[in-house]
Amino acid sequence: MIRRLLDKAGQGDVLADNLRKKLERFYDFDIINNDELREQKVYNIGVLYDAIKLQRQVVIHGYASPHSRTTKDRLVEPFLLMNNNNEVRCYEPSSKLNKTFKVSRMQEVELLDTEWAYKDRHQQMYTDVFMFSGEKMMPVSMLLGQLSYNVFREEYPAAEANMTTCSDGRHRLDLPVCSYAGIGRFVLGLFDDIEVLGDEGFIAYLQQKVAAMASSYTHKEQ
Repeated sequence: MIRRLLDKAGQGDVLADNLRKKLERFYDFDIINNDELREQKVYNIGVLYDAIKLQRQVVIHGYASPHSRTTKDRLVEPFLLMNNNNEVRCYEPSSKLNKTFKVSRMQEVELLDTEWAYKDRHQQMYTDVFMFSGEKMMPVSMLLGQLSYNVFREEYPAAEANMTTCSDGRHRLDLPVCSYAGIGRFVLGLFDDIEVLGDEGFIAYLQQKVAAMASSYTHKEQ
């Protein structure tokens, strides 16, 4: 609603332009630049919100899937809006799978009178601080030196609550992640300033990455 009011203010209003830029930076409105399509997206989000609140099924009309390269209707049970309302988590009875649908790829959403029939099959989707998503989260723990602590705080300020200061001056990070890829990239980049404590899956992941890198460089030298 705020974005639509700012659009009506037109260009040239300094205050409106400044507020518009702030909204775009945080909510990514420019995924859809066409005003008519943006209004349709707002309408679709409203229908999805009602469906979640009322626990009703919906039909997503004309959903464009890049994976199957098809555009077709989808009967689903939406139960979670995600990523600033740009995506919705749904259970699809026909495939018996939980899927994440992008609102920008929906032509229209129709609210049905049919109540949820598969609530026990709804599976939460999580997103970690590295923007990886998954149906489960894995705990990782490590001790950060001053350099890695400073870098992590600057790049991922939302995770500061997951850090505690130790008696030796280092900082312990206990963080749930959906994928080892994001945290693994961070650890491998500053490995000499980090002591990894767990979990076992993450340690094994790092060992495999290090072994693969060593093998790659050995092969190149030969």
